[in-house]
Formats: sequence, C-alpha cells, structure tokens
Amino acid sequence: MRDYYAFTGPFAEKIAAGLLTTPQAIAQFLRGYEDAGCDELVLFPTVPDLAQLEQLAQVLYGLGRGNEAGKQVVPTGAALSSQQEEP
Repeated sequence: MRDYYAFTGPFAEKIAAGLLTTPQAIAQFLRGYEDAGCDELVLFPTVPDLAQLEQLAQVLYGLGRGNEAGKQVVPTGAALSSQQEEP
C-alpha cells in the first residue's frame, strides 16, 4: 500500500498504519460501525489473492457474520460484503 499511495508523500505511511491487518483490528472496526447503527458494510481487500478473501471470511464467521447469524458473506472478485439475507 505504501507503493500505491507513494504519490501522497508522507501521508502514505498514515494510510499503511490504518490498514486492518489482524482479526482483532477487523473486529474493532466492525464493532465501531455496528455501534453507530450500521447494519451493512462492504470491505475491499487490497490484494488479488483469494486466500486473503478466505482469511477475511473466516474472521467474519468467527465474529458471527455468516449464515448461522442470519447474514451472508459473499466474496465477489474485489469485495467481500456482509449483508442481511432477504426473507
């Protein structure tokens, strides 16, 4: 990400420091949006590696974001979305 945002100069370091790189960081990020009343969130991975999507899906399932919690995790090429299933 530093290379991608290098055109921003020193701000690239701030962007890199804000990346969600651990399950704990992802959980805290999601809780913040939940606490604010958000019930749908789209996460955009920054690498074209399906293994990264699978790891993210495992974190979401571990947090109760999956079919068993009434929500569906849908990987779509560049995005992973956790959204409420339609009745």
